[in-house]
Amino acid sequence: MAFTTWNTGDVSANVTLSNGNLTATTTSASQGGVRSACGKRTGQVYVEFTCTTFSGSSTAVGLNGPTLALTSGWGLWSMAVNSAGTIYYNGNSTGLSIGTVTAGAKVCMAADLDNRRAWFRLNGGNWNGSASGDPTVPSSGTPFDVMAEYLCFGSNASGNAVTLNAGASAFAYTVPTGYAGWDTTDTSAPFLHGSVGRLITQKEATAPGSAGPGTNRNGSATNKTAGIRFYQQAGPCATISGNLTESGTPVAGRLVAVLRKRDHFLLGSALTDSSGNFSIQCGNTDQVYVVGFDPTTYQAIVYDQVIPL
Repeated sequence: MAFTTWNTGDVSANVTLSNGNLTATTTSASQGGVRSACGKRTGQVYVEFTCTTFSGSSTAVGLNGPTLALTSGWGLWSMAVNSAGTIYYNGNSTGLSIGTVTAGAKVCMAADLDNRRAWFRLNGGNWNGSASGDPTVPSSGTPFDVMAEYLCFGSNASGNAVTLNAGASAFAYTVPTGYAGWDTTDTSAPFLHGSVGRLITQKEATAPGSAGPGTNRNGSATNKTAGIRFYQQAGPCATISGNLTESGTPVAGRLVAVLRKRDHFLLGSALTDSSGNFSIQCGNTDQVYVVGFDPTTYQAIVYDQVIPL
């Protein structure tokens, strides 16, 4: 069975890979990082990160979604433990700590991707720094929510080095019952480009049931909703790419999310770039819809249509 390594195609310019792409080393103090070659959506997985050198305020290992820029640090959709041993989710401290990660220490991680829970420990210490932490008891884990997870190492300090053991060699510490290494099955890594569209947002509310775009109407003055339109492509969709505009003008920094029609499951998200462009991997899904948010308030400004270009 093959196990994942770091991804040579998803690595910052200031991070070098060696040791069969298992060791990642930073070469400058700029924020950078690397994701694993394979992502996962399901299962109970266990990995160990050997932190040969591990310093810096934004140096961490853990889980990350497929769309967050590696140069932007640990923000939305990330679950990680930093050099101080603090566990962070979405860029915010959870209040949990496993203790300072010293040179040569191993950070062990167990992730229950079915129940969306994660645990970290330092060497063979307590999971999530608590005697009650137990990866076989989902309620004891730290919750997270993202479409597909990738292993990730990020740092803002030069000379940091982390070696990933996803199961290709013997683990140093006991694997929780029911867990296994991060193999290359159930992969979420890279899909071929799929669909292209234009996301048009309307801040002006429209009355429910009024004529206009969208198969469902749900307008109101408070949520400024412009309607929902499900986007059905001819075949499975790997990526939704497009441009977000407000009143005809491209807008940067908007949070765009792609959700699956049948159960409203979050498939992926991204911030629009300086030209309003976005590209989101959504995992071979036949029918999706797109939501735009103001990331400063996390209030939806639109449930709107993706118009194929």
